[in-house]
Amino acid sequence: MPAGAANQSAAEEGGNTVPVPDMAAAEARAMSECMGDFARTFEASARRWEMIVYPSLFAFIILAAYGFYLIYELTTNVTRITAEMNQIVLAMDRVSNTMGTVSHDMHSITRAVNSQIATLDTIAHNAESMNGSLVAMRDSVGNMAATVHQIRYDMTVMNYNMHNVSRPMSLMNSFLPW
Repeated sequence: MPAGAANQSAAEEGGNTVPVPDMAAAEARAMSECMGDFARTFEASARRWEMIVYPSLFAFIILAAYGFYLIYELTTNVTRITAEMNQIVLAMDRVSNTMGTVSHDMHSITRAVNSQIATLDTIAHNAESMNGSLVAMRDSVGNMAATVHQIRYDMTVMNYNMHNVSRPMSLMNSFLPW
């Protein structure tokens, strides 16, 4: 006997004629509704996840590609830096060699300046003794100026006297034969 028939006969024996629904069909219907609800909920959840995951996945792919580009540029720049470092090392070697020459030249300049300092000390000493000589020379020039002034005065007096003497001499000149 089918399960539905057994349930129906049990209900008839009690005297009431209430139809008993088939339990298997109800269970199947409930299971179908549950599975439908689950599928709708899963689809809605999947749509929400698709709206989050797919753009995130796209952004991750873009960022990963940009990261690979940055790594490529970094390796290119590091290669360029190493090439430039070789040139910098060569330039620094030249600077180092030139610094030896500059140091030698600075020693020569120092010796020359020290020699000049010694010469300047001698010049300063000679200038001090010259200063004393210049004072004596100034005094001598002052004496010479006074003497020249005296000579000028004597010449003036002599000129005056010659003028006074010349009149009587002109009279005598007329007596002298020469």
